Amino acid sequence: MFKLSLIPLFIFFVGCSDNKSHPPVGNTKMKQDSTGVKSDKSVSTALDIEPFIKETDSLQIFYYDNPYGDSVRYARFYQYTSTSDTGVIEEIVAAFQQPYEIKDQVNKCRSEGKLYLFGGEEPLKTVYFSTLSDSCRYLYFIKNGMFVYVNMPDGVKNKLAENRKMSKKP
Repeated sequence: MFKLSLIPLFIFFVGCSDNKSHPPVGNTKMKQDSTGVKSDKSVSTALDIEPFIKETDSLQIFYYDNPYGDSVRYARFYQYTSTSDTGVIEEIVAAFQQPYEIKDQVNKCRSEGKLYLFGGEEPLKTVYFSTLSDSCRYLYFIKNGMFVYVNMPDGVKNKLAENRKMSKKP
């Protein structure tokens, strides 16, 4: 009886032991970058990676009180504002209609805040921002563990500054 129970186990190991001689299954020529996006000419802007950002109809803007202070708790204290101003939303969405850069690590300069983008009542995306200097002025979001960066246009920087004046502590 014991010998009979070993037969299915033997068949399993023999059948699964050598996959090297079998051809790969599926289209192995289609490459994807680390964000899971096809590496072809159809993906040229950050909106091509996250097209639903275009559905944004409102957002919350969080400004960290001391983004260059304590590296562990700097995002803990903030002020915020909410807006459905189409001028602000259009500037932010348009910023993602430019070429992007994908990084596997976050930039060394810290984010000064973040944006929660909403479409109706549904959260669409979290976007982080910095307005510190030309070398550290960006918007980015995270896709499949990778950081997708775009340069921050002057219009977005100005809209963020205007909205900061209306922000308040929670």
